[in-house]
Amino acid sequence: MRPPRPGPCKAKGVRVITSEDEYKHLHELTDAADDAEDRPVLDADAHASGCAGHAVVLQAWGEHAAVPVCTTPSEHHLKYRGFFTGSTPAAELTEEEAAEQKEAEKQACRELIKGNKAWDAADTLRTEFVRTLLQRKALPKDWTMFAAVAGTRHGWTMRADNSGGVRDLLNIESGTGYGADTVALWVEQRPAKAPHVALAVVLSAFENAADRNWWRYRPRRARRT
Repeated sequence: MRPPRPGPCKAKGVRVITSEDEYKHLHELTDAADDAEDRPVLDADAHASGCAGHAVVLQAWGEHAAVPVCTTPSEHHLKYRGFFTGSTPAAELTEEEAAEQKEAEKQACRELIKGNKAWDAADTLRTEFVRTLLQRKALPKDWTMFAAVAGTRHGWTMRADNSGGVRDLLNIESGTGYGADTVALWVEQRPAKAPHVALAVVLSAFENAADRNWWRYRPRRARRT
C-alpha cells in the first residue's frame, strides 16, 4: 500500500518524520500540571503554532492521514501518570535545591541555544560540502554501498523526500514540469551523470529530513549517516 504523499505538509512548513524518530502523539501529552484535576490533551492547532517540536507522521494504513505528533515531549507533561504517581505528592524542594534546579534549567537553556547556533552554522557548511562532492568527476568509491543501505534501512526517509532537493544539489536549472521530470530529462541527456543523480537522490532525502533537533535526540538515521 502506497503511503500518503508528504508534499502538502512540507509546503506548509510542517516536518514529516518516520517511525525511526522519537516522538509522542498529542493525545499522550498535556500542558496541565501533574497535580491538576483537569488534564486535557494537547490541542493540535495550538501545538502547531506554539511548540518547536510540532511534526506529523504519515499514516499508511486505513484512511491515509498526516497525524500530528510532538518530537519534544519533555516540554509538556504526560497525560497519563503511573498508577501510584498520583497518590504520592512530590517532595518540596529546599531553597538550595530550588536554586540548583533553576541554575540547571538555565544551563540547559544556554546549551540549547549554543547547540542550535552550531547546528545552523554546520547546516550551511554541510550543504555546500554535498554540492561540491556531487560536482566531482569521480564519486567516493563506497557510494553505492551507502545508497543501498539508505534505500533499504532508511526507506521511509527516502520515500518522504518531496523537496526537489536533487535539482538544487546538482545545480540543475529549473525547467518545465515537476522537479523530478527536470532531473530525469537532464540525466537522460547526460548518461555519464547517472551515478551522481543516484547519489544526489539519497543525499537529498537526508537533507530534507535533517533538522536542528537531531543534535539533541540523535535519531537512528542521524547516527548512521
